[in-house]
Amino acid sequence: MMKFPSFSRAVGQSATLAALAAFASITSAEISLDNIVDWGIYRGDSKGVQYSDLSQVHAGNVADLEPVWTYQTGDAKRGTTIYSNPIIVDGRMFFTSPSLKAIALDAATGEELWVFEPESFPGAPQSGAGRNRGVTYWQSDDGEDQRIFHFVKGRVYALDARTGEPIEAFGADGWLDLRDNLDVDPSTASVEVTPPGYHILGSTHHRLAGA
Repeated sequence: MMKFPSFSRAVGQSATLAALAAFASITSAEISLDNIVDWGIYRGDSKGVQYSDLSQVHAGNVADLEPVWTYQTGDAKRGTTIYSNPIIVDGRMFFTSPSLKAIALDAATGEELWVFEPESFPGAPQSGAGRNRGVTYWQSDDGEDQRIFHFVKGRVYALDARTGEPIEAFGADGWLDLRDNLDVDPSTASVEVTPPGYHILGSTHHRLAGA
């Protein structure tokens, strides 16, 4: 399985991947997120080292830390296998829940900013066991276009990072079906995306840009 630093290139064998590429270009904002301080990329940075260079917390004071806030998603169930790794961009924390909702919080206070429920879409895949590891952030150079890419089973949703509303100009009113335009029958294709930006179908690996 192959890993990418940003939602900035699409490599594959289908029109679906070509459509994703049309909405994914490298920006200076993405490049600036690739560091070991901000945690704006899945697993911390493009290398996935899961390490932060911040020095506020260290061996001398870690025992004195106390919880500042907690947030309950309220949708955990028996058999849930979610390992969501939140990302933080401009003071906002983005992550996914056991029922594969995408959620944004104020990272400092824990205040809920928005919740996107993919199962509210007609024909949307069910969350099943809730396998998902998070979302991917993308931003245009001028900062006007801020997106969260959220993968749910065989769909990818493009959400406005400020509001959580689907970006209707992306795909079919804000989402793409990753089973379309492949060299297999979509009705029999089994596609499930768990890490942000991966598309795996059987023994064939399609690389999508992902953090």
